[in-house]
Amino acid sequence: MIKDYFKKYNIFTDQYIEELSQLFIPKTLRKADYFIKEGESCKEIAFITSGIFRSYYLTEDGNESTFCFRFTNDLLAPYSAFITGHPSLETMQAITDSNLLIIKKE
Repeated sequence: MIKDYFKKYNIFTDQYIEELSQLFIPKTLRKADYFIKEGESCKEIAFITSGIFRSYYLTEDGNESTFCFRFTNDLLAPYSAFITGHPSLETMQAITDSNLLIIKKE
């Protein structure tokens, strides 16, 4: 699945995709588990092999505001937090039991 995801963009060689795919490790999250919570640092990106996630933030009055859903065959991460090293501004939560492939930032 992950190899096909990268191949569809036609920017990586088959050899690079093979090497990259070997860096991912499996991770399972149960329904209602969090991939990341607002305020945490992000040190990994996930590829969703099965499951659905929602991304949300808390409004000033403390209510959850969902702004995005991620599905099977999508990447999952608060990208700005991953790139900058700043705390995440969003929370990402599994809304179904989910299987991921994780790659960690060193």
